[in-house]
Amino acid sequence: NFYTYQSVLTKGVATIILQKAKVNSLDVKFMKEVKSCFINLDEDDEIKGVLMKTKFNGKVFSAGLDINGLQNA
Repeated sequence: NFYTYQSVLTKGVATIILQKAKVNSLDVKFMKEVKSCFINLDEDDEIKGVLMKTKFNGKVFSAGLDINGLQNA
């Protein structure tokens, strides 16, 4: 997986940690995995909010669209 889901935190907030090396670039596979994660979270009535963060020391959240990855999709 390109993300880690942590269990529900206080006040109904779930945390997703993005971890696609090197800079969480967005390609089709990555976006499908994150979408699937959100669908699963939506089915949990205890979750009222979601916090997304990166594993990579806060230097960058996401580099954005992976043009090369989309061309190969």
